[in-house]
Amino acid sequence: MLTKLSKIMVVFVTAASVASLGVAVAIVNSGPSWTAEAAVLTDYDFSVSGGEKPTWSAKHRTGEQALKTSPVQAEVIGAAFDDAAKRSKEEADKVTPLIEPTKQAIATANQFVEIDMRGLDARRKQLLEQTAALNKELADTALATNRAGEETLKIRGEAERRRSDVYRLTRNLQAIEADHYQLVEQKRRLLDMIFQMQGLRDRMKERSEDLAKEAAGVRE
Repeated sequence: MLTKLSKIMVVFVTAASVASLGVAVAIVNSGPSWTAEAAVLTDYDFSVSGGEKPTWSAKHRTGEQALKTSPVQAEVIGAAFDDAAKRSKEEADKVTPLIEPTKQAIATANQFVEIDMRGLDARRKQLLEQTAALNKELADTALATNRAGEETLKIRGEAERRRSDVYRLTRNLQAIEADHYQLVEQKRRLLDMIFQMQGLRDRMKERSEDLAKEAAGVRE
């Protein structure tokens, strides 16, 4: 009875082994591509040993110790995924407490930014108004300068004309003064001639009187 039962168990185990082998072959042929899955984990290095019974191992690039060593590639890759998830959770746990204070800091900064933006906008408008006023002042100054330049040219032209008139009048005055001097000299000469003629007339009158006296004396 036991021998018969033993034979039955051997057949059952053998059949189960063959079925398990078939399932394994099916998984390998139709399951996921573990090499492609490993390629997703860029922060991990995977290696396989040689020999009849190769073993797979994985380690993080920042660590020296292997995370998992197994003849089953899927187990090693799964360990790498678990470690990546653990590291991500640790990073999330570090960052999570900072999220709310960061939000508050951002909200406060946004308030200050809004205030600064309003101030900058007001300052920009003020600068634009000042710039417009300066541009108008520059334009008015340029116009006034042009007018002053034109007036200066007119004054210079008038000064040149008056200078010419002064020169001409000066020459005329010099000519008049020369004529006056000549007239004065001529008058002086005429006066001298008159004086001389008056003296000659007086002498001729005296001589005439003397001659008349002498003639009367002869008649007597």
